This record gives sequence, structure tokens and C-alpha cells, in this order.
Amino acid sequence: MKSVNDIFNDSERFKKPFDINDIEKRDPFYIDKTADWLVGKLGSEASREYYCKVARHIPRPYLDNLVTIAIEKGRHPAKLFNFMAEKRMRQIGVDKNDSEK
Repeated sequence: MKSVNDIFNDSERFKKPFDINDIEKRDPFYIDKTADWLVGKLGSEASREYYCKVARHIPRPYLDNLVTIAIEKGRHPAKLFNFMAEKRMRQIGVDKNDSEK
């Protein structure tokens, strides 16, 4: 019979890090609300579908930072935000053409 420590240490389930953002990302209301917030901040209604994808993969605090940088530093905040978000999604392994993963 295995001890509790052996079961705990052998289980792959317990080795995976837990991210509270994973729960929010599965909620369509969270994704829509975040996309609406991005449209309001950046003024680009045409990019709403892309913002839904961004909200699904990038945590809200990181998005806050990207929006702040884009508004303060960019002549075209929406374009700068899209560039930085795309770069971040490439870093975390999200393919540009993926629909939902």
C-alpha cells in the first residue's frame, strides 16, 4: 500500500500548476466582457473577434499592462496592442490561426 506522500508525489494531477485565470478563461461571459473592455479602451470594434481570442489566452493583468503601454506609447494604440498581444501569444505557444484551444 502506498503512503499519502507517494500518491501525492506520483500523481500528474498534482504536479500541474493551478492558475485561477484558467477558470475565468472558460467562461464566455468573462471573454466577452474583456473583449468589450478592450474595444472600449482601444476603439477598434473591427478587432473584437481577435480580442476574444486574446482574452482567452492572456491573463487580464497582463492585458492591462499592454493596453497602458499601447495608449501611452503608440500613435495608433490598437495596432501597437495587436502587435504586442500577437508577440505574447507566440511566446506562450498559441498559433495565430487557432480558433479555440
